[in-house]
Amino acid sequence: MTFFDTLFPDVRTTRPSIAIVTHAVPGTDDFIHDIQKKFRIACFIPKPNSIHAATLRRIESCTPVLCYTRHMIQDNHETFAQKIEDMTGGESLAVMDTGGYFCPLLHTLRRRLGRRFLGVVEDTENGHQRYETLVRGAKGENIPCPIVSAARSPLKAPEDHLVGQAIAFSADALLRECGQIMAGKLACVFGYGKIGSSLAENLRQRGALMTVIDINPARQALALAHGYKCPRHSEHLEESQLIFSATGCRALRRRDLQRLRPGCYIFTATSGDDEIEDYRDLLGDCAPTNHPKISALGNKRSVFICNNGNSANFMHGGVVGPFIKLVQAELVYAAATIAGFKTGRITEVDHEIRCMIAQRWLDFYAHP
Repeated sequence: MTFFDTLFPDVRTTRPSIAIVTHAVPGTDDFIHDIQKKFRIACFIPKPNSIHAATLRRIESCTPVLCYTRHMIQDNHETFAQKIEDMTGGESLAVMDTGGYFCPLLHTLRRRLGRRFLGVVEDTENGHQRYETLVRGAKGENIPCPIVSAARSPLKAPEDHLVGQAIAFSADALLRECGQIMAGKLACVFGYGKIGSSLAENLRQRGALMTVIDINPARQALALAHGYKCPRHSEHLEESQLIFSATGCRALRRRDLQRLRPGCYIFTATSGDDEIEDYRDLLGDCAPTNHPKISALGNKRSVFICNNGNSANFMHGGVVGPFIKLVQAELVYAAATIAGFKTGRITEVDHEIRCMIAQRWLDFYAHP
C-alpha cells in the first residue's frame, strides 16, 4: 500500500484524466506510478530545466510525454491544445500545473473540450501569480473553469522549508568546488516568503553575512525581527558577494545586474525567467567558465550566474523526500474534485481536507 492509497478512498468523483506539468526528477516516476492506479494520465509535460534523463525515460515507458516549454505553449497554443484534446480520448480533463503553463490555454481548451475541461490546479507561487494576473485582468468574468491553488497551502510549507535548505547546500557545494567557502561572504536574499526565509536561515547557519529584501513591508519587518539587515533595494547591490532570488516575480532587474560587484554569484530558487528580467536575452550573452554550472554574465564577465539561472537545488537533484507527498496529495485531491470548485477566482482546498491529508501523511510516515 502507498500513501496515496490511503487518500483515494475518500475522493468521490468520476476521476478525470489528468495532464501533469512538473519536474522530471527522481521520485516523480513513483508519483506517476502511484496515481495511475486510480487515474488515467492523459500526458506528462516535464519542466525543461529540471529533467533527470533516467527518470524521464521511466515515465515515458508508461505515460505519454509532451516536451513543450512554457514559451512554446504560448507561441503555439492551438497546436498544443489539439494535442491535449487528442490525448484525453474523449474523457474529461483536469490539469495539475507547475508554473502557469496552462494560463494562456483556458479559453482554447474550453472551446475544444467544452464542459469536459474541468479546470486547473496550480502548485507554485509564480504560477499562482500568473493565474492571479489573469483573473484580475478579467475582473473575475469569463474565466471558463475553476482555478485551484496549492501554492500558499500549509501543506507546502515543509517542502518549501527543505527547498531553502537544499539551495543553501547546493550553493555552498558549488562554491567549494571553486575553491571558496560561504562563511564570511556578504549574501542577500530577495524574497522572505517560505522558501526565502528558510534559505536565509540556512545561509546564516553556514556563516554567510545576511541581508534580506522583500517588497512586502510586513515580510521585511519580519526579516528585521529575525535579525537580518534589511537595507533599501538600492543599497545592497554593490556590496553583495552572493545574490539569491526567491520571489517568482523577476526581482532581479537588468539594470540591477550592471551594479553588482566583481566576483558576485547569482543563484535562483525558481526558473530563471521567473526571477531575472530579460532572462533569455541575458542568457544568450553569457560566456562559459571553467565550471559547467557557472556562466559569466553579459558584459560584466566577472559576475557569475549559476545553473543557467535555474533553481540552484536542482544541481544536486532537488529531492525533499516524502514531504513532497503532502502537497502532491492536495494537488491530486483538488484535481479529482475540481468540478465542485467555483470559477471566477482562485480558490483553495478546504482546511478540513488539508488536515485530513496531513493526518494520513503522519500516520503513514511518522507513526507507522
